[in-house]
Amino acid sequence: MLISVIVPVFCVEQYLEECIKSIISQSFADFELLLVVDGSTDGSESICKRYSDFDKRIKFFVKENEGPLLARKYALQYAKGDYLIFIDGDDYVEQGYFETVASILKDFNPDIICFGYNEVRDFSKKTINGKNMEGIYKKQDLLRFLDGFIWDAKKGNISNTGTLSYSLWDKVFKKSIFLDIICNVNEKIRIGEDLLCCLFYLNRCDSLFLSNKCFYNYRIVSTSLINSYVTDNSTHFNNTIVELSKITSLQKEKISIYSYHIFLYIVAKLARQSTNYNVFKTEIQKVYDCKEMYNYLLAIDYKKCTLIERLKLQSLKSKKLTALYFAARLTQK
Repeated sequence: MLISVIVPVFCVEQYLEECIKSIISQSFADFELLLVVDGSTDGSESICKRYSDFDKRIKFFVKENEGPLLARKYALQYAKGDYLIFIDGDDYVEQGYFETVASILKDFNPDIICFGYNEVRDFSKKTINGKNMEGIYKKQDLLRFLDGFIWDAKKGNISNTGTLSYSLWDKVFKKSIFLDIICNVNEKIRIGEDLLCCLFYLNRCDSLFLSNKCFYNYRIVSTSLINSYVTDNSTHFNNTIVELSKITSLQKEKISIYSYHIFLYIVAKLARQSTNYNVFKTEIQKVYDCKEMYNYLLAIDYKKCTLIERLKLQSLKSKKLTALYFAARLTQK
């Protein structure tokens, strides 16, 4: 079997059928679909069972809620495909995806395939990385992607998030390599596990195929773990920073800039979700209490910033909470 498709399922009843239909309707049929119900409390399990009853390519499993990392890890022990595709239960893929993957694997046999993707909101779709320089990259060329992962210093600003996304779902992996690297990812990580998996995996690659095609539709919904702020999220992000700091080959500067992106993300989410400034002030302090993340933020050199970035960074470093709150609120209007 060529491809194993793994879908963690947690309370995505509203979107799950669209996800499953987009997979099983692919023209390329040499794949299996592994659905892992990760402690879901809605009707997702019954949907998985119904589809598995009439399509023999589908297997579904039910386990306690431990997060997407362990859900994927659970499915891997049953995966029979030589290659892995990961899809989130609230997302969906376009027709021709698996056929394109099979063609690239046949022609180039890369260790990893990286695609562009679409960000889908209620009434819009935005293409991300749809202008990639398509082709096969090996050895020295591959180092360029590693150098630009998390943050690309050549772009001259701290706002860019690197050449490749941090996500698993816009990529195709060799199972043999992925099984080795996933053992290096701390199982307690609940946010940022994709970043760690990608980082470990890319360091094991000898070849990469970059595609400008965008088959994956990443749905931005308020109920997903990454898009809903809970008090624990800052702690989860901080745990990821701690794990990144253990990787001796990773430049500390990249960890600092990743921390900057996290702070901006949480400030924006909190400003939108807080009922007033006092609520925001209380919650944002919990983020600053994450010492590792804050210390990495403090280490960023202002010389690498544009004027706008310098103002943002200065506000974050000096804890100018009023300015952060109202600036975030204004940009959302």
